[in-house]
Amino acid sequence: TFEGKEMPVGSYYWTLEVRETGEVRKGILNLLRK
Repeated sequence: TFEGKEMPVGSYYWTLEVRETGEVRKGILNLLRK
């Protein structure tokens, strides 16, 4: 959920930056439901 609502099924791209080290990580989350 996001802001109390279910997210649509699909691919979500994310980026995480650690300010202290400058390290950047990126990835993809595939949201599936039965």
